[in-house]
Amino acid sequence: MTEIYDITTGLKDARPLEPADTKDLRPRPTPGWVTGDGITVEEIFVDNRPRFVARDREDNILYADTFMLGEELLTPIDDELVQKGAICLSSRAEPYSSEDELVREILGFMVRYADVDPTYMKLAAIYALTSWLCDRCPALPELNLRGAPESGKSRFGEVLRQLCYRGMDASGASSYASLYRFGEVWGGTMVIDEADLGRSDEATDIVKYLNLRYERGKCLWRWDQEAMEPRVFIAYGPTILITRKPVWDAALSSRCIVVPMEETEREDIPLNLPPEFYVEAQELRDKMLAFRLRNYHRFEVDHHHRFKGLTPRMNQVLQPMASLAKLVSPELYGFIEGIASDLNERVVEERSHSEEGYVLRAIMELKLEGKEAITPSDISGWIQDELGYELKSRRVGYRLTSLGFKRRRLGEKRARVVEIEPRKLDRLISRYVPRDERERWFEQREQLRLQEFAGSGAGKMVKIRPLVDMPKVMGENNRAYGPFKAGEVIEVPSLLAGMMIRRREAECVGMTDPTEVTKEGEEPPFTTPGKPSQYPREGEDGTVSTVWGLIRQLAPERGMLADKRKLRGLAAKQGIPAEVVDRILEREETYGRLIDRGGSVEPIYR
Repeated sequence: MTEIYDITTGLKDARPLEPADTKDLRPRPTPGWVTGDGITVEEIFVDNRPRFVARDREDNILYADTFMLGEELLTPIDDELVQKGAICLSSRAEPYSSEDELVREILGFMVRYADVDPTYMKLAAIYALTSWLCDRCPALPELNLRGAPESGKSRFGEVLRQLCYRGMDASGASSYASLYRFGEVWGGTMVIDEADLGRSDEATDIVKYLNLRYERGKCLWRWDQEAMEPRVFIAYGPTILITRKPVWDAALSSRCIVVPMEETEREDIPLNLPPEFYVEAQELRDKMLAFRLRNYHRFEVDHHHRFKGLTPRMNQVLQPMASLAKLVSPELYGFIEGIASDLNERVVEERSHSEEGYVLRAIMELKLEGKEAITPSDISGWIQDELGYELKSRRVGYRLTSLGFKRRRLGEKRARVVEIEPRKLDRLISRYVPRDERERWFEQREQLRLQEFAGSGAGKMVKIRPLVDMPKVMGENNRAYGPFKAGEVIEVPSLLAGMMIRRREAECVGMTDPTEVTKEGEEPPFTTPGKPSQYPREGEDGTVSTVWGLIRQLAPERGMLADKRKLRGLAAKQGIPAEVVDRILEREETYGRLIDRGGSVEPIYR
């Protein structure tokens, strides 16, 4: 007999109905919904038929075949995915002792049937649990199980499908349309085995769809030929991709967390999944359904949470998992916090093998070699010589544009040099260059700057501001300096200043030279807490003072900005090449005399 309940006034006051009471209502199939007054309804599958379970904020629970809500008659979906087991549903809401214990049960189940690095096993467990609240998350990463043949990736994919929210086996999808249509109907976790997509038109469409799935609110537009009108499909949902090779699309790769898979040496893992596997998975799904019903209205994503040092995309996709870990267990949150940097580094490693990564590595190495005016041809040549990858100059130009670099002509020559802003370059290197190369870049670049900063070292005193309280520090000739207080401006020899700045213990404020005297009535063009060095300096033939004169012409008052393009144009009329201007601006920023604002600079006046 079909059980029908009217829950319009809530679960506590739900009243049973007869089929005759609803004969005039048109059924609306749905896998679940959440009402405005806090009732959460989910489709379940029990005794070979789909049903509903509902729970409200007061912990009232009700099972039924059909629910009437207002003037709507809501029925569970009963399609081939359900009947043939292509989607995994719970059978009931089974109580559990605690979230910590539930996570331990999930991990124990995974370990029994798959062999994965323990770190990624725990991460996958948190992902599976988060998937049950995916419609409360603004975004979720896509898991990429990657490994050689016979590395256990398909097995682990099946384990995750059994545990994740409405896990769908989409490996056999014969068309792009079947993916986005079933994806919208169920809104669950899509597991795609053998997801090594080529570059055909349909593969490109699938990649576009997968790019949309990571963020809530993203929709896919298609044209309905019969109705002659557009159709919009909701794309969002948890996604697990099983591949042998890296994902070729850079955008999709940045949305993925890679789970490395290797061939197991364990002999206790069943070669074929036994019946008890599916029984245990069903029991866990029942508990995870109870977890969803219990925490749906308790869980809130901390939209201000972010881990330091991570790319914006990695912070975006980890934010919901970190927020859930805070709710569930401090131990789990500590785990995500600990692994976040490694996950970010994996994404950077992936990007380093893209054409954008090659271009940035070339710029980095050419800069370290001392080359100032870098052209696309220089970049193309370095990539060919050092990496053995052919990237034509024109394509380098496309990649430079996508990275946000501008180019300008070098004098009357046809060559166009790349305009490289130090801050932008550092930011991009952090996103595209692996850690070891990146650290070498920052270290050598800092040494070059400090060598220029210190000059000869004789008689140079530097104004710095300690960032932390420090005891006495030993300088040249075993002379002790300090103690220093954080935020207090002090004056120390340039070599000691360089050491403290390199260790991130202090920041530069300015340089003074006791042998130089400010001319009476002359206003230096920058702020330092002491007598600044005057221009022109020895060996510079007035170039620096000329550039500063042009800066003051473009930005005569405090808070005004001097446009770099205009500055280079004025300097060119004075016979000063643009690369010299850029070098001066970079050095003056290091000395703390101006602030680089991207396309302009802000001089620091007294």
